[in-house]
Amino acid sequence: MVLRIKEILNQRGITLREFAQISGISQSNLSNYINGNISPTLDTLNKIAHHLDVDVVELLKEKDSVEIFAKYDG
Repeated sequence: MVLRIKEILNQRGITLREFAQISGISQSNLSNYINGNISPTLDTLNKIAHHLDVDVVELLKEKDSVEIFAKYDG
C-alpha cells in the first residue's frame, strides 16, 4: 500500500520533516509509509488523516487515476 501523503504535503507546501513534527510520527516511518516499505496501523492512518484534515480514503486513493472514454460510431 502506497499512501498519498507526499502528494498531499506537496500540494500544501509542507515538508515531510514539518509534517513529522506536526503529527508526532517519525520522519523515517512516514517515508516508509510513502514508499510502501511498511504499512501503518489503522490508528496511525487515522492520525495521519486527522493531521492532514482529509478522510482516510483520500490517503489510499490511487495516485494516477485514468478515465477512458470511448465513442461508438455505428
